[in-house]
Amino acid sequence: MQRRIVTCFYIFLLACSIQLQATNYFQKLSKFTTEHGIVNNTIYSIFQDSTGGMWFGTLEGLSSYNGVVFSSYPMSDSLMGYPITLIDQINKDQLLLGTSNGNYTFSMSSKQYQKIDVPGDFSMLTTLFKILNRTYFCTKSGVYEFDDQNMSGLKVLDHSITCKQLSPEGKLLLGEVGGGIWEVELNSDSLLTLTRTYPELQQESVKAISFLNEGELVILTEKALWLMQGDKLAPVIEGSFSSMNISQHNEILLGTLGDFIQQVYKVGESYALKEYINRDNEIFNDFYDAQINVLFKDHSGAVWIGTNRAGLDRIDRKKITYKKYKSDIQNQEPEAGYINALFQNDEGRVGGNFR
Repeated sequence: MQRRIVTCFYIFLLACSIQLQATNYFQKLSKFTTEHGIVNNTIYSIFQDSTGGMWFGTLEGLSSYNGVVFSSYPMSDSLMGYPITLIDQINKDQLLLGTSNGNYTFSMSSKQYQKIDVPGDFSMLTTLFKILNRTYFCTKSGVYEFDDQNMSGLKVLDHSITCKQLSPEGKLLLGEVGGGIWEVELNSDSLLTLTRTYPELQQESVKAISFLNEGELVILTEKALWLMQGDKLAPVIEGSFSSMNISQHNEILLGTLGDFIQQVYKVGESYALKEYINRDNEIFNDFYDAQINVLFKDHSGAVWIGTNRAGLDRIDRKKITYKKYKSDIQNQEPEAGYINALFQNDEGRVGGNFR
């Protein structure tokens, strides 16, 4: 009798067809504040180092996260209240920090800060890049080659650089204040050269450069979000946004100055914004801040959110795909409970019992 049931079930499965394939999201949301060990709840910058450790620049110093606990490294009393707006990595041991009261390196082994000498330039560092084992850092006053022996910078260009990004082809792109995007190269004399790209942006102040999975360029400027329209870039969403990132599901996310995170989506031939997280979510509690200073996607795909006064939020959205099957040999839908048991035999085939 049991063999007949199993045989019938196999025949039933072979006669089934896919009726529905759907995708949903599992969301895990976490909030971290000074109660968890962060040095300050105002977060200006986020970075993931070469070993996977997370670093957060706050109003009062650095905090790190190893996946379990936070550790904090306040700056000296004379620097209290000066935000760390840039974190990047110079080498295996040193982080580069840009603050409103000077620029520093931080040793991850000794946990010590050391000031960098930038003669005549009191601007905050905005980004760091490397070409052929040479390290350069940028401010809004120029581009400097870093001398790690003397902890100083030698000015090589006058461009006011704000951000960097590698293209899918491996080209290094820099965004400039009021100057659009430039491609970086070393010429035959080992001199750093910048070549303007995307002329439609040449008057724009670029805040962030990114690429979608298909290689499509996405630019955030002081005034708008730009995407490729035909063979040229065009503004598709106007407004002022604090930050931009691409989620692990290829969604364009914008940090706002009062509306939390907005997701860009296409409506016909136009683009619009919608809330990335529903307002009934637990993240919108009494200790919630809608002003976003920075968005960052870590190696796992989770999005970290640095708020202006409420610490860190972390959103991990996983896609869940499921399929529903129905019988082609039945005249009506199976009722709930019709299949009441499933099992797998030694050959890996699925069987079951019917009620």
